[in-house]
Amino acid sequence: MKPGDLDKALTNLADHPAGGEVANWLASGRFNGLPNYEQVVSSFTQKNAMSGGVEQLRLGRTLQESGITDISFEIKKDVEIRPGVVTGPRTDMDVMARDRDGKVYGYQFKEVSNPKKVGSKMWQNIGQLADSQADVKVYVVDTKGTLADMMASGIERDLSRIHSERGVIVVLRVEDGTLMYPPGANFMPGGRP
Repeated sequence: MKPGDLDKALTNLADHPAGGEVANWLASGRFNGLPNYEQVVSSFTQKNAMSGGVEQLRLGRTLQESGITDISFEIKKDVEIRPGVVTGPRTDMDVMARDRDGKVYGYQFKEVSNPKKVGSKMWQNIGQLADSQADVKVYVVDTKGTLADMMASGIERDLSRIHSERGVIVVLRVEDGTLMYPPGANFMPGGRP
């Protein structure tokens, strides 16, 4: 980390709704030594990048609590994720985890402020995850609105197409719930929490 990043990150976390929770994780050392963890901590120095970092650490904590220890953050292009398997040039996985059998799970988080742009934003960025070579690719999108709004917008067509054409599971979180495609998909090592 750059000098002063931790202090700046802690100052920003003090103003964030999940700041106390995240500060406790940082202080606990639970993520120390995980590849690229320092990049997540550095993201807290920029207020507009904080929600992504919070989601990365929340998933990391959930994975650890389910017994997964092979966790990495911020995986980009040209990284060997399995013997002989290298991530593609557009890869951007926020979190990567390997289960005990070596199966690779890749996750990306996006926040889309305008719910009318969810479909286009997903298509605009899906290559970052689809190109990753992970066995299971999970795209988590947060936006405003309701499940009824999303269904009325026809979002299911986009979710279905993303899954069938790009092999990506989509978890769309709105203010009153979650829409996942395909429904009931297993997106966590060892099964859903």
